[in-house]
Amino acid sequence: MYNLLIRFIIESYMELTLGTFLNMSRLNYDGAGEIASSILTFVFSAILIPLPYFLYFFTKKYAFVLGKKDFKTRFGSFYSEIDIRDPRNSKYIIFFLVRRLSISFSAVFLSEYFIIQIYIILLFSMFSLIFVTSNLPFKIREINNLEIFNELCVYINIVALLVLSTMNNEYVEDFN
Repeated sequence: MYNLLIRFIIESYMELTLGTFLNMSRLNYDGAGEIASSILTFVFSAILIPLPYFLYFFTKKYAFVLGKKDFKTRFGSFYSEIDIRDPRNSKYIIFFLVRRLSISFSAVFLSEYFIIQIYIILLFSMFSLIFVTSNLPFKIREINNLEIFNELCVYINIVALLVLSTMNNEYVEDFN
């Protein structure tokens, strides 16, 4: 019943939070359109920011029925392809959303501190890599392998970005 809406929110969570945070950083009340936009920003932020925490308590409350057919029919897209026999795995999507929320927040509100942004992405990538390799949260082995490969690629690229950014800062400081 709610599967389409749940999947839409999960898949577009980063874009929705990024748009919401961008609007938050530039609230304007000069005209009717700007007022409506600001109100929508507050509505979206009231839904999107606490969503990972709500889902955490939701999965905790309904952990015993996650595998039941009726529950899967209504909310199954929330944890589709995740092996819910291990209760830790049902928290993967929550981590996924917190990661997107943090990256969106840092992109908008920490835009002047790119090193902090890099460290945020690096830490989340490292935690995700540890979680996926230790828990193998997906039902299908190939998806677990693909997720591990993906996180390794992100981690290696972020480390390279960190090294290059640090080198670039030293280079700029030499000429100041």
